[in-house]
Amino acid sequence: MKIAVIGAGIAGLATAWGLARRGHDVLVFDRGPIPNPASASFDEHRLIRHHYPDRPRYARMVDDAFDAWEELWQALGRRHYVEAGALGLSRAPGDWTDRASRVLDEIGCAYERLTPTELAHRYPFLRTEGVAWGLLTRRGGLLLADRIVIDLADHLRERGVSLHPETPVTSVDFGRAAITLAGGFEVAADAVIVAAGAWTPGLLPEQSARLRSHRVLCVYVEPPAAYAEAWARAPAMVDYGFPDDHWSAPGLAGTRLKLSASGHTRPGDPDHDREIEAGEAEAMIERYRPVLRDIDAYRVLEARTCCYTYAPEERFVVERRGRGWLVSACSGHGFKFGALIGLKVAEAVAGGAEPERLARWAAALEA
Repeated sequence: MKIAVIGAGIAGLATAWGLARRGHDVLVFDRGPIPNPASASFDEHRLIRHHYPDRPRYARMVDDAFDAWEELWQALGRRHYVEAGALGLSRAPGDWTDRASRVLDEIGCAYERLTPTELAHRYPFLRTEGVAWGLLTRRGGLLLADRIVIDLADHLRERGVSLHPETPVTSVDFGRAAITLAGGFEVAADAVIVAAGAWTPGLLPEQSARLRSHRVLCVYVEPPAAYAEAWARAPAMVDYGFPDDHWSAPGLAGTRLKLSASGHTRPGDPDHDREIEAGEAEAMIERYRPVLRDIDAYRVLEARTCCYTYAPEERFVVERRGRGWLVSACSGHGFKFGALIGLKVAEAVAGGAEPERLARWAAALEA
């Protein structure tokens, strides 16, 4: 079949990879370069972890995600993953990390329970006042996101996939499997897949009520010399136990230490809400004062924004639409599932998966 994929983030590229492996004629369109530095998939790292409070199905899906990444590493001939482990901190019964531990118990995922003394010894950069315990999984860590999408795009070119950068799509007709490009040129296909990330609400206005674009700030920093060695062996920090929902990616494999907080997320347009406001990076650093020691000694290297599309309850949307598919597997936690989602969508396009069941699986409503 001739299949048009709109969006060259991890979901779109991985879907194109899955389709090309099945022998289809695949065209990928993106409004920017391929890969697009403005997309949520283009960053130094993304976290992969089993910590999923109240969501055992997503926690189980992480194992399938690891298997899909292994397939991709074989295809690319290199691995873009650092197994550093993943750590969450619990401060009270029933908080995010405590609930995550209950899910890990349910699915049989091994973890280590660390006391505040052990945490302070291993990770001296942490402020452990008020911390009850830490949940450390050995499996998990960093996916080197920009390296993945760069190599995947190159791999697709080598396989004969037709990539069309700087080619905005202005409308989609799922019924006819046709898309219209800027300038009015129409491309007809046998199937159309929309995986446009934060640009989906603009491309499909009828989805804007449930798929909402949000802006996240990430700050790259250099840690003080006293903690450099500890950060160099640190796990992915998935939860510090505060309502700000801090998370951090250590600077491993040539990347930089990244600090962010989901509590700093706000609605934002991916084309018009990118500038860093005065004092915004400093405000993010200040948010880390309760959780990191000597925060004033961290040197800001760069601040950048990232836009995600959030779906209700942060569940993924993978749905059949006429002769096409809508794929919105983001909601701030989707990159880890990128290779898996791509392979699943490619299977469904080929008729190998029931659309309704795939939609429920992607939304973690069905195993």
